[in-house]
Amino acid sequence: MRFLRQMRLLSFLITETWFPAAFRVRFPVFLSVTLIAFLGFAAHGQEIPTINWSNPADITYGTPLSATQLNATATNTLAQIVPGTFTYTITDGTVLNVGVGQVLTVDFLPDDQVTYSGVNGTAVMINVTKVTLTVTADDASRVYGAANPTFTVSYSGFVNGETSAVIGTVPAATSAADGTTAVGTAPITASGGIDDNYDFTYFPGTLTITKATPTITWANPTDITYGTALSATQLNATASVVGTFAYTPVSGAVLNAGASQNLSVSFTPTDGANYNSAGAVVQITVNKATPTITWATPAAITYGTALSATQLNATASVAGTFAYTPVSGTVLNAGASQNLNVIFTPTDGTNYNTAGAVVQITVNKATPTVTWSNPASITYGTALGATQL
Repeated sequence: MRFLRQMRLLSFLITETWFPAAFRVRFPVFLSVTLIAFLGFAAHGQEIPTINWSNPADITYGTPLSATQLNATATNTLAQIVPGTFTYTITDGTVLNVGVGQVLTVDFLPDDQVTYSGVNGTAVMINVTKVTLTVTADDASRVYGAANPTFTVSYSGFVNGETSAVIGTVPAATSAADGTTAVGTAPITASGGIDDNYDFTYFPGTLTITKATPTITWANPTDITYGTALSATQLNATASVVGTFAYTPVSGAVLNAGASQNLSVSFTPTDGANYNSAGAVVQITVNKATPTITWATPAAITYGTALSATQLNATASVAGTFAYTPVSGTVLNAGASQNLNVIFTPTDGTNYNTAGAVVQITVNKATPTVTWSNPASITYGTALGATQL
């Protein structure tokens, strides 16, 4: 009976001295097993070393367990160190998740197992607190009127080589700016991160909104002929926003003949705060003009009449020279509808084509003139001869 009372007293002392009340309530089975082990050793007459191990200070997530936390010692009744081996159930280098009152336990095996008994299941509790991540919204840019890009964030503060892949709910970056927000800057904010092991501190980024460039629509005009003045038919550019157009060359200009000549426009938007000025270039081909030849059909002439300016009298709508076939001074044989040709070479050969024309002339036969004076009187009996005929 005395032995049993001593064991009960020993059990009470161990329980009250080594284990906090919260631990006794939370881990009754573990406590019972530990006491049985202690009492078993005590029953054989060995001294039970005292395991000295205080609850470690709080650590932040990512701090691996080390001798700072796993620092139990064993002493005898004389407060002397008892050499031996400590085996921790959670080993050195382990990284614990965040949590309050996490249990660390140790088993002690003395080197001198004749004098001392082993002590199993000594426990302490440790608190692991969250580590703080710095989350910064990345800067971004877009042009006025466009949709916001996909915003991203950058992290600082991960431990143990971890990345954003471990975060339970990753933070998102957003901006209140939309397509109508004027040129300038707007904040990008990050928020919404949730994780068991990390807290979050957020820093904003900047969305830079730049001027948009209007879209100019202007097709290459169709070819025109020299002498055609430029007009809204050719100078007909349009823009995606309201504004004014300034053309070069200007409306009313007459271009020389030539292929692929540049027409340019400068566009000034009415909303100059949000839009850039813009420009465009198209090309136009100006074909040579063909002069107009005016040449009326000459009046009929009589054989023997030489061609002259009376018949060779073509005119042209521009300055130039005429080359006739047949040439001036030619006497045509009699005949109806004979061709007269002209080739006109314009002085301004850059802008005008060479031209030609044909008219027809009738040359009538000529009537010979018979000259015969009245013969002198003759006497009867005189035969007619060359004198009279």
